[in-house]
Parts: sequence; structure tokens; C-alpha cells
Amino acid sequence: MHALPDALVERLRNRQAVLVAGAGCSELADLPGWAALVQSFLERVAGEADKAALDDLLQKGRITSALALVRELFPDWMLGDVLADAYGKSVQVPDVIRTVAHAPWRGLIATTFDALWATALADDAEV
Repeated sequence: MHALPDALVERLRNRQAVLVAGAGCSELADLPGWAALVQSFLERVAGEADKAALDDLLQKGRITSALALVRELFPDWMLGDVLADAYGKSVQVPDVIRTVAHAPWRGLIATTFDALWATALADDAEV
């Protein structure tokens, strides 16, 4: 017996479901989630006022606003460098991710910067 709702199982059988996966899934593979990513940027903020504003947003759990501020504070090249540092390491795909990835989804949308889902679908153990 499975723990999935019958309606979801039926949709999967008919390939009528799309999986949308975020950074919470990435955290299962010891990759940074959104809060950890903001923390990586916080360590690189030069101005004290900007640093305090970003830290305040992070502490209040306002991650979307914090990420918007990060986008304002950093040039494109630095955004790329921090993302490469955060997600450029090899990763072991957890069994639960691999299993979910191979369900008969109509599509999969990942809202992160890592290759976790692509690796899971490719049946590779590491990125």
C-alpha cells in the first residue's frame, strides 16, 4: 500500500500531473535551500546598512524579499560566482528524490539552481 492520495495516483497513471520541486528538496541532498543561499550572500555584503537590511529580512523569514534585495545589491557576475560556489559541488541523490523523479509525471519543474533532478532522472549517482 502507498501513502499517496488515490486522486494523485490516478493522475499519475494518466500522466496528468506535473511535479514542481523547490529548494526544500535540494536540502535533502545537503544542498543550500533559499535561506542558506541568502546567508551566503549576506557574508559578502559590503555596506553595514545593506547588511543589516538583508539580515533583518532573513531573520524574519522574508526570503523572497531578501532574494529581491540580493538581486539589487550584487552585479550579475557576483551572483553567478556565489551560485557556482553554492551548487557547483558533486551531490549524492537521495533515494527518495530518485524514486519521486521516476514517477510518471507529465513534466517536472525545478525552482533551484542545482542539477539534482536532472541527475536523478539520468540515474547518475553524482553531478
